[in-house]
Amino acid sequence: MGTTPITHPRTPDESRGFLSVNVDYTLDLWVKILFLLLTLSRTAIY
Repeated sequence: MGTTPITHPRTPDESRGFLSVNVDYTLDLWVKILFLLLTLSRTAIY
């Protein structure tokens, strides 16, 4: 998980919204990756 540098935040609300969207997207991506790994390992075992 890498932290994205904020180039130029204008307002606290804007930066917070950007961060929350970024975190949500990263979490969604990680869930998909973990699910994929789980399925691959399960098929490899059986």
